[in-house]
Amino acid sequence: MLTNHDLFRMSRLNGVKIDNIVAKNQLNTIKIKTNMNLIINLETITPTNNKSGTHWTALVKRKDECVYMDSFGAMPPMEVIKWCKTNKLSYNGYIVQEIQSENCGSFCFTFLHYVQNCNYRLSDCLNDYINLFNDNTKDNDDILIRYLQHYRIKY
Repeated sequence: MLTNHDLFRMSRLNGVKIDNIVAKNQLNTIKIKTNMNLIINLETITPTNNKSGTHWTALVKRKDECVYMDSFGAMPPMEVIKWCKTNKLSYNGYIVQEIQSENCGSFCFTFLHYVQNCNYRLSDCLNDYINLFNDNTKDNDDILIRYLQHYRIKY
């Protein structure tokens, strides 16, 4: 699994904007701006639980629209819903990551890369990104690798 340091390095190397990387319970400390790209870890970080995280997800905000991408197709956690409170929130309900795969960070990064180069409404960009992958999640790590190679994404 990629670390927050890996994701920030990829951001710098590839010109993909990441405003912040936080645990879901730290989201309420992030000041909302008009346009933002966030990566959120679903692990709750506390003074007694300072683990490296469990699963990366992505959140993009443009004007009054938020899109949340979880490669396991889960609904956004309550922290994301509250953070996006006055904005239209869309999310994918489609599973693209195999349960044994540890590529959630790469799915998030390629989603941010895709959205950065997409000129449609955010919800349409999310749907287009998800449609790059197959119903058979066992194939999707290979599709992800081909995406990374095609766009020459540097690690």
